[in-house]
Amino acid sequence: MQIIKKTIDLSTKPGEFYVITDKVRDVVKETGVTEGICMLFIPSTTSFILLQENCELLKKDFKKLFSELAPPNRIYIHPDNAHSHLLAGIFGSEKLIPIEDGELALGTWQDIIFYEADVKPRKREIRVFIFPFNEEIQEIESMEV
Repeated sequence: MQIIKKTIDLSTKPGEFYVITDKVRDVVKETGVTEGICMLFIPSTTSFILLQENCELLKKDFKKLFSELAPPNRIYIHPDNAHSHLLAGIFGSEKLIPIEDGELALGTWQDIIFYEADVKPRKREIRVFIFPFNEEIQEIESMEV
């Protein structure tokens, strides 16, 4: 099978979270891939993706953490939106998620959450790449550590 690519378009507002789990699940289902890897990539230096619980209280905690890590009102060498770049640099613009039995292999409470760290509304692209496995996966016994 070939590598599959699809783009999800997203209009964002500064400081907002966007749960995109269902959109990514739809892409995986559309491909018919049963085993493989789903790679998400944002061509952006001021936004990022979290694999995290979709909980309003946690979102508040994350925003507090973001402002402690890179305060928007601090004076930076880079003008305007340095804090946005710093946060995106810390949290990253890509994620890999296994596909097992045709589904994203997310944990019970995990969602795919996009965060807009920039200072103005943006039109964003989330590029979804599906890498199917050509061979059957052999699962081996788990190890205790």
